[in-house]
Amino acid sequence: MKKLFISFNLLVLVLLISSCGDIINPEPDTHTTPIKYHSVLKDQEHSVIMPLKVGYYWVYRVTSFNPDGSSESISYDTTFVKKDTLIDGCKWFILSDPGATDWVIYRCLTNTDIGLCSNGSKCLGSLLRAEYPVKHKTYLYCDEEYPTQVRYYDDDGNLIDQRIVYATTNLWIDIQKISGYSLFYNSFDCFKYIMWVELKAETKVQFAKDYPSANEYFIPNIGLVRKEYCTSDSLRNLKMYRLRELIYTNVKI
Repeated sequence: MKKLFISFNLLVLVLLISSCGDIINPEPDTHTTPIKYHSVLKDQEHSVIMPLKVGYYWVYRVTSFNPDGSSESISYDTTFVKKDTLIDGCKWFILSDPGATDWVIYRCLTNTDIGLCSNGSKCLGSLLRAEYPVKHKTYLYCDEEYPTQVRYYDDDGNLIDQRIVYATTNLWIDIQKISGYSLFYNSFDCFKYIMWVELKAETKVQFAKDYPSANEYFIPNIGLVRKEYCTSDSLRNLKMYRLRELIYTNVKI
């Protein structure tokens, strides 16, 4: 019997995938195509999932964990709104985002009629990062097809074949509402955005539960307050290997 091993570019997955929970089948209201925005909000600071204004910043404590769950290290990073820009005549904001990878990258974000959107992804022009107001339990974030290295092994672990195939990846976001989230000695309604991936290669559907992933927690009018980075061990038990927690922001609460 031959065994299939699909080799991914993990950097692509780290940048695109964020899920830390059980993979579930799409809800009845799941969209089969990404939700598109119709307009960019004029007021980017009120009644939004993440207030945006040049000079706003969020300071996070970053805890890294060992495989046994013990704390390995603690550091700090800052996300800040560097400047604004116009895209198709609408205002977007350039933000530093050190929490996406091990180095600082910049993302282009804005609040729209359907929630927080990002611009500049390879798979689509604009992506709905965090729906708000929340109207769906699950929605399609991105779909993309790209070449993937596939290797076949026999039962003894010997490589018997390898070739390039085109794999289709669908990224979905599940949303959960959390009441009474504690932050700065106050209690807030919070939304948890869980991204998971459906992989199709050689007509077979696989759920990539064992790839690096993350959950994002947003409080309306405050922004991202928590991010959990997760992976699976050899037994496919999901474990958190890094945690970002908001400890200070100059956004008025």
